Amino acid sequence: MFHQDHIHPKKYFTDKELIKLGIEDEGLRKQYIASFNTLSNLQLIQETENLEKNATPFKDWVENAYKDDQLINYKNLHQIPSDNDLTMINFLEFHKNRRGLLKQRLMNVLNVRHHVREEAMVDSELVEIQTIDE
Repeated sequence: MFHQDHIHPKKYFTDKELIKLGIEDEGLRKQYIASFNTLSNLQLIQETENLEKNATPFKDWVENAYKDDQLINYKNLHQIPSDNDLTMINFLEFHKNRRGLLKQRLMNVLNVRHHVREEAMVDSELVEIQTIDE
């Protein structure tokens, strides 16, 4: 049986916990809290694995649960950015990079052509301009 798991445990996404981590800026804390329950912070893992992980900080859990090639395989399977610092303090960078990896993976699986999305201001309105690479 699989569980939906918050990669970075939801316990850490409160003002109190974020302040403990040294994130003093209220706007930054709001970004953390708004991002914790999004696809980029969710994964499916085995029930027993999720129960063992519980609320352990992700970096600590993943580095204790997996070693060497197993860690590389885990990161590849779950689209975990390999060059990211996995501590909670760097969650927003992790969130952005994993979101990009997930998007690219879905585009590959669905055989979607790459397109570039640009936004421009026209007569004080934001419009979207798309170009498709062929």
